[in-house]
Amino acid sequence: AVTAAREKGIKAGLFRPITLWPFPYKALHDAAVAPGVKAVLDVELNEGQMLEDVKIAINGAKPIDFFGHLGSQMPTTEEIVAKIISMKEGK
Repeated sequence: AVTAAREKGIKAGLFRPITLWPFPYKALHDAAVAPGVKAVLDVELNEGQMLEDVKIAINGAKPIDFFGHLGSQMPTTEEIVAKIISMKEGK
């Protein structure tokens, strides 16, 4: 999805933690406040169980949006890119 977004001219990056316990609060915060980062999209294969941790890590420094999928169905690249585009357009 990051590659597809970049092909559309959108500057996108990826933070993928290797482990979730302990949650990498500092690493996520440092990545989110890096120059050029405008917002964070939390993509999960659930209803947002990690969203609170993401919000705690970023601590209001950047806007956060959420995209989740249920039923063991992976979100498609197109769905994620569409969400990124909607965020960029302010929707």
